[in-house]
Amino acid sequence: GDSTNTRRFVPPFYTTAALSAASRAAALYSEMELRVAVWNNATYIILFVLSPLAIFYACVTKPFALIAAPLVAAYYLFNAMASPEKADGNPWKRFAQHFPLFKMNRAYFDMSIQLPKSGKLEEREMTRFLQSSPTAAYVFGLHPHGVSSDFRVLMEGMFYDSFPAMVKSRGWRTVAASVLFQIPLVREMALWTGCVDASRQTFKKLLSRGRSVVVVPGGEAEQLDTTFGEERIYIKQRLGFVSLALEHGAKLVPAYVFGESDLYYTSNAFYGIRKFLQKRMQVCINLFWGDVFLCPRKVKLTIVFGDPIDVPQRTKPSANATDAEKESFRAEVRKYHAIYLERLEALFNEQKASFGYGERNLVIS
Repeated sequence: GDSTNTRRFVPPFYTTAALSAASRAAALYSEMELRVAVWNNATYIILFVLSPLAIFYACVTKPFALIAAPLVAAYYLFNAMASPEKADGNPWKRFAQHFPLFKMNRAYFDMSIQLPKSGKLEEREMTRFLQSSPTAAYVFGLHPHGVSSDFRVLMEGMFYDSFPAMVKSRGWRTVAASVLFQIPLVREMALWTGCVDASRQTFKKLLSRGRSVVVVPGGEAEQLDTTFGEERIYIKQRLGFVSLALEHGAKLVPAYVFGESDLYYTSNAFYGIRKFLQKRMQVCINLFWGDVFLCPRKVKLTIVFGDPIDVPQRTKPSANATDAEKESFRAEVRKYHAIYLERLEALFNEQKASFGYGERNLVIS
């Protein structure tokens, strides 16, 4: 036939995407990592898509609604009355350490915790401090948040071995976004891995009991601005955790998670709308993907802790205090926030080459 009339076949974009995903999956399978891709994708879809949709469908569709609606109402009513996330949480050590999905992902990321060489976070030093007062505690700040803080749920089970002094003392809790406790299954997973609500009131309760606290100060703002291959943290305006540490005399511990920024590819599409939702509704919607759909890339994760910063205990001025007293307290908060930020940046610069990020700079906003 006439070759000039022959049209070149161009496969549709979704076919190309599917073939690309299949080829990446085949590559993973050769490394016996296909099961990680399957389970991680299934977990995301079940927890954040299928489960909420199934509950909604059951509650509005006959005849399921007659049974499902009262059960869901009872579930939320019970949670509202019990509210462990606003008190002391409900950690489950065995789940955090031995849940197969967690163990599989810790191996997948070759995840590790690195303590400072000074020995200030070794058991003897921590025990001495924690026994110095019934309310002595640490506030661990972890950076960056990343797309989904994959490290957070995985590191919980590792803390039991890394920080035996806290295990033998009053323990620790991790503060997490309130929205996580409104989603069935996600709520239970958060509670069982030591999470509580990230409100100031809950944070204060923990420190007043001598429980150490793990916080990711960047929150939704840092999460939304996560950019693949870039080290960005949002902390200049995050003084709340420093203020609480100062009120209770808790030691501040900066930590950086090397590899977190490389787990997912990201997109800035519709950033304006997503930023509006994050600011007005505290809802973060990231556009991201990994090597195979939502499975994160196989990147080594290392949580590097810096030396603890000694913080004195100061009483926060009441509403009736003088302006001078209020300003004096705020000045101390700014002082220790600046020290924390300086130590964090130094920690990043000292360690980055060791993990293959020597050419990167830490962007602080």
